[in-house]
Amino acid sequence: MSNSQSLRRKWRRWCRAIEDDLLDQYKYDKLIYEGYIEIIESNKTIQSPADFHNWCCQNYGNSLLLYIRKLSDKNSRSYSIRKLVGDIAENHRLVTKYACLRCYQGHHRQDVLDYWDKNIGSNCKFLPKAKPLKDIKKIKSLTTKPINIVNKSVAHFDRTNRIRTIEFEEADKIIFKLVEILHFYSVLIGEEIACDTGNCDIDNDWKSIFNRAWAGKLYRWGT
Repeated sequence: MSNSQSLRRKWRRWCRAIEDDLLDQYKYDKLIYEGYIEIIESNKTIQSPADFHNWCCQNYGNSLLLYIRKLSDKNSRSYSIRKLVGDIAENHRLVTKYACLRCYQGHHRQDVLDYWDKNIGSNCKFLPKAKPLKDIKKIKSLTTKPINIVNKSVAHFDRTNRIRTIEFEEADKIIFKLVEILHFYSVLIGEEIACDTGNCDIDNDWKSIFNRAWAGKLYRWGT
């Protein structure tokens, strides 16, 4: 096996790992949270006291920040979009139009050819290094704020007690933009990852637990 084939296989393996271990779990968590919020908003009698709901929201918010950090991690031991793009930048000449087209068959090949010509250029035989380098800067720009929040307010205790926040919608948009970058490179190496953060279903009726009484007889101290 040639070095170029070995690298492309490694990149495809990384793409699968990012999707299976990070993105699928993020989509699952997102679906659960949105369903939970729908239940709360549809029933005013369970909205107060809000302690439990606030706790759930805080935990979900922290998980969003951690997903962003993991997707943009530069650690050599991790699978991340940042690591994938960085490795491709170092070996960009191995991402060729010919190798890309070989990964697809039938009408998909023409679709991919059109994709290459539109996003890279019909006259380019391989991926210009400027493209992944630009995307590395984009990843840094997108993730600097949430990573700072993780480092200073989630993973560590900030002695200044400064409150750092990010809206859930903003975090979701950042993750989607990271997935867009992943999608682009996954197409080029023949392991297409859907450019979608909502393609997730849960087979069982997970909301059914809310139809039952939870506490029963509450334990009381001294009884």
